[in-house]
Amino acid sequence: MSPNNILNMADLNKLDIVAITDHNTMKQTHIASNLAKKYGFIYIFGCEVTTVEQYHVLCLFKEKEHAIAFERILEREFTAKTQPLETEGQIVFDECDGPLYTLNNNYYEATRFQVAIVREMVDSLQGILILAHIERYSESMIDAIMDHLHLFHAIEINRRSDAKTFLKNHPKVGENLIVRNSDSHRLEQIVSEAESILLPELSIHAFFAYFQGEST
Repeated sequence: MSPNNILNMADLNKLDIVAITDHNTMKQTHIASNLAKKYGFIYIFGCEVTTVEQYHVLCLFKEKEHAIAFERILEREFTAKTQPLETEGQIVFDECDGPLYTLNNNYYEATRFQVAIVREMVDSLQGILILAHIERYSESMIDAIMDHLHLFHAIEINRRSDAKTFLKNHPKVGENLIVRNSDSHRLEQIVSEAESILLPELSIHAFFAYFQGEST
């Protein structure tokens, strides 16, 4: 899952829009963005943050400086943690897929940020916030999420899940914008598009306007 391998697979599958969203860090996405310039698809800076409520939320940004600012917030958060890693650290690769360094902080933990605070931070950086893979949560967590649905620009249902049945059982979720991201954790899961959305033009500005309610 090095940057070159991910982006090459996305290109082979003729994707239009790609975001790499590592858990609680954006160290790799900046390097991937440099590589993405040689491809025809739109690359979006992203991260999957775990909130204190244990929600997994996708934070997406269109400007590199906004992504860097958000990364600094996350880095302060995880540098302050003292929990030892239970597994090997994550390797950050350079543009030639050579290992640069290993992240030794425990990025598998939840942050101390409430979801409302994450929304405020993302808004301040003109980003969008998507609740990831809602169908994976327990029923008690989904009940709790009902009070927070207004905080998300969209709700993700994994493309490998039965969205029709889930929305039938949880109709309130269907009142929100629903996306079917690939949520790929392995190269072979990166296939043709998980979902298509209709934009006035294929641009990063049109993509963000769609989720921020500014599209016509």
